[in-house]
Amino acid sequence: MFSMVSALKRLQKSFPFNDAIIGDNAEPENWSTHVDRVSRLSSGMLSNNIKRGEIFGILAVNSSDQATLIHSGYWSQQIAMPINYRLSSYEIGRILKKSGVQHLFVSNEFSHLATKIVNDGWDGSIFGIGENYDFSINTNKMIEDFDGVDPVEPEERDSAILLFTGGTTGEGKGVMLSHRNIVSNGLQVSTALAVTSNDKFLHVAPMFHSADLLGTAITLAGGCHRFLGQPSAENIFQAMLNDNITITMTPPVLLKGMIESNNHLRNKIKKLRIFICGGSPVPRSLLVAGQKTFTRASMVQGYGLTETSPIISFLNIDQASKENNEECLESSGKPLAGIEVKIAGKKGIGEVQVKGPNVFEGYFKNSDATDNSFDNGWFKTGDIGRFDERGYLHILDREKDIIITGGENVYSVQVEQVLIDHPNVEEVAVVGLPDDKWGEKVVCIVVKSGEVELEVEELRDYCKGKLGSYKIPKEFYFYEALPKTPLGKILKGKLKDKVLKNLKA
Repeated sequence: MFSMVSALKRLQKSFPFNDAIIGDNAEPENWSTHVDRVSRLSSGMLSNNIKRGEIFGILAVNSSDQATLIHSGYWSQQIAMPINYRLSSYEIGRILKKSGVQHLFVSNEFSHLATKIVNDGWDGSIFGIGENYDFSINTNKMIEDFDGVDPVEPEERDSAILLFTGGTTGEGKGVMLSHRNIVSNGLQVSTALAVTSNDKFLHVAPMFHSADLLGTAITLAGGCHRFLGQPSAENIFQAMLNDNITITMTPPVLLKGMIESNNHLRNKIKKLRIFICGGSPVPRSLLVAGQKTFTRASMVQGYGLTETSPIISFLNIDQASKENNEECLESSGKPLAGIEVKIAGKKGIGEVQVKGPNVFEGYFKNSDATDNSFDNGWFKTGDIGRFDERGYLHILDREKDIIITGGENVYSVQVEQVLIDHPNVEEVAVVGLPDDKWGEKVVCIVVKSGEVELEVEELRDYCKGKLGSYKIPKEFYFYEALPKTPLGKILKGKLKDKVLKNLKA
């Protein structure tokens, strides 16, 4: 049966003495010990009135304690809901009320935030995670005080975890993923990356983000996990070296930071074999630079969504290079085994639509959004793409970000990919703004690299010969920073509002 419960039981039986988790400054925990702790924590949660089928919230940085808590939810059919701790207390309170959560687990970094949420009117109970003693009961005490409990065997389509999307088009939507969704994508990723029980995965993406579910592949194979609570270029290098990490995933901003850091440890990293970059658009130039930094590893770009648990396709630079075709290297790779992808549009360009066991069945308490997101069983990603003749998937833009200027479609991502390679451009976003003559005009917002001098005409000249004239931005604006999601995806709706507001001021 496709369930995380059957996966955990198998690990305890088949890989009892394999390392499961490497904790901070602690001896590794094997799978036998880990599943025993999961069982004890499940018992403690049930005894503290967290019922089967009930959703519980998590407000915490990445940690082995949070992993144990999520696994305990799987074990007794309590549904974990990790929350973006970068949100305000008001926003978190709204999510708690919207989801009906009455129990919140908190790491010590966010005890003050949890207390404020209670003071603002949320009337649930709070528990500490791990060694957080700010509240009367924590997960360590539950594990210590309670005997284990037998697991509840779920059906494949039973809910396993509730994640909220980043909300790039407004307030995030709740995505309820089933056991079947999570295990399916874990197996798909495991097959694509040839994961084995010898692999060690470094968790860098925050655990409230669907990208963290990449770790399921390592769990299913009996591999080992290391959780990084405070990601930085230095901390990632150190963990890779100290813990012999073989696979990791970071957003582009952290990969860029690692490449630019000139860290003396980079040449000592021998075990890393897969470096996945994703969560927001990844320039090809960044992957190439990553390949030069991590010479023993394959650089992989991941494309996916929370709703697909999360991976749809991988681009492995080493494998794609064997095609001897530049177009392949500009793509998002090929869909994983068991995932059907089609392009719904004319002339081979249109919305990317997906089917497969990893695709969720609907948004949490939002039937209208669910109905609008499916077409005869196909999930509508909202991304515009195409396939090339070799079967590589190219993501051209978000449907909502396409700029129609003078009747021509301009894909903002294409313009951004050109400008990001300018040596004095640190970050760039291209948006469409209303225009009386053209309907919309192409506008570019740039963050400069440091204190360099950079003129509009220099950028405009840089685009000539690389872009059609109608694609070259009509206007350029220089900003100190761009609004982003936790994994670095630019919030273009907020950015457009900010630009329009500044223009009216």
